[in-house]
Amino acid sequence: MTFLADYELIEWLGPGNHGDWWLARPPSRLGSADEFVAVKALWRDASELDFDRMARELRLLSMVQSPHLVHLIEAGESDGRLFYVRSHHPDGSLDRDGLPADRVRTAMACAARGAHALHDAGIAHRDIKPENVLLVERGAVLSELGLAQLVDPGMTTGIGPVGAIEYVAPEVALGERGSASSDIWALGVTLHRVLCGVSIYGPQPPSNVLEGFRRVTGGQWELSSSLADSDRDLVASCLQENPAERLPSASDFADRLEGVAP
Repeated sequence: MTFLADYELIEWLGPGNHGDWWLARPPSRLGSADEFVAVKALWRDASELDFDRMARELRLLSMVQSPHLVHLIEAGESDGRLFYVRSHHPDGSLDRDGLPADRVRTAMACAARGAHALHDAGIAHRDIKPENVLLVERGAVLSELGLAQLVDPGMTTGIGPVGAIEYVAPEVALGERGSASSDIWALGVTLHRVLCGVSIYGPQPPSNVLEGFRRVTGGQWELSSSLADSDRDLVASCLQENPAERLPSASDFADRLEGVAP
């Protein structure tokens, strides 16, 4: 039996940004009705920079309250390892096959509303992708703020390398700050990936990082013919080369998916 502080670690769930995710049993002092929670623990061999990144992630999680963002239960330190605790989502994420299109659209609308809450607080997520959209009974929550950054000039602090290259907006790949517009790009790419099962850059992933950056910055993408017309129009509106010409906000993205706006 392994413990982190007074959390019983049951199973390793996988790596996250600057830490590992564990399925854990919460201590009785929390009075939780849930049998399990998810614990993100800083890597054992973490550097001072990793510690700083996770501390920033905690600060950002505490800054923004939204039903569409992961809920921070508590944070602590044990034997030099910083950790935080959130609800466990047994249904997994959008990074899976066979989800009905309506379920995907509902989940993506929720993720977009979570992103919009961040944007209202001056924060860019920078790592929107299927595995960071966690499914809940009536929608989804947006997870992993470990790459997020404040977008107010003078306060901007990157919290890690950009996420998977497939979801990175061209201007970010070229060195610009993450922004609401670059998150909107990522929302469009994510919606396309989950609905169609393929990247906007084709079925073959890049063989290396350099090739990936060339595809992103070279505009070598196309939309799948399997997209419904309404989804195609929405994704296309997110993928404008000029960020100023993209969909105005993540809230608009959610409205379009929910049929609130034309």
